[in-house]
Amino acid sequence: MDVCKEFFALPAEEKEKIQPKGEPAKFELPLEQKAKLYVEGEQLSDKEFLYWKDTLAHGCHLLDEEEVVAKYLVEVRKLTMRILNYICEELGLKLGYFDNELSQIQMMLTNYHPPCPDPSSTLGSGGHYDGNLITLLQQDLSGLQQLIVKDAKWIVVEPIPTAFAVNLGLTLKVITNEKFEGSIHRVVTNPTRDRVSIATLIGPDYSCTIEPAKELLSQDNPPLYKPYPYAEFAEIYLSDKSDYDAGVKPYKINA
Repeated sequence: MDVCKEFFALPAEEKEKIQPKGEPAKFELPLEQKAKLYVEGEQLSDKEFLYWKDTLAHGCHLLDEEEVVAKYLVEVRKLTMRILNYICEELGLKLGYFDNELSQIQMMLTNYHPPCPDPSSTLGSGGHYDGNLITLLQQDLSGLQQLIVKDAKWIVVEPIPTAFAVNLGLTLKVITNEKFEGSIHRVVTNPTRDRVSIATLIGPDYSCTIEPAKELLSQDNPPLYKPYPYAEFAEIYLSDKSDYDAGVKPYKINA
């Protein structure tokens, strides 16, 4: 967290060195090895709201394990795989089911939300599912909210210094045939304080085909999704914000 805050405290000309050229900056997957800075405050809007954040995106390739961030990412991955194994136990899948190409891609997104003079017209991040498998989030200040769908109500997820918030993504929802539901969440802005969050995303290699785990299917539990290329899904997910689960809707059976 300290290292990430040091980066965002750098002079603008230093940060601009890793900002993609062109207007507007386009967030693309998969990420290259080098870190990139995406400034979204003046570029992205979502109908009623303006997005108010900078994002440092790191592809987590070829990590030098002597660096602070690299050590952090190695340990967060270990923890994430433990959580996925707990999910395997609950579902009756073999341990290590996700320890393959389904969890091959790791990405770190560090978000900086400066103080906003008008929080009513901005969001740090609009309501969304994560598209990947699972995300571990560290936050230094309140701002994360989760949608309670049945009540149509957003609740605050308060930061705990010794804990991560865990968001389950759309890909896990599909693989578990909706035994596990993804988390719809957003980030609100603060009028007086800045906020930094560090999200570590684990997801499939882009050559993967995603489908409900065959071990979970039966006559009483038929597949809810047809197989689809993860790369195709990722393209839809990033371009279509018409609905929370727009990325997987084309693959829903009897939708």
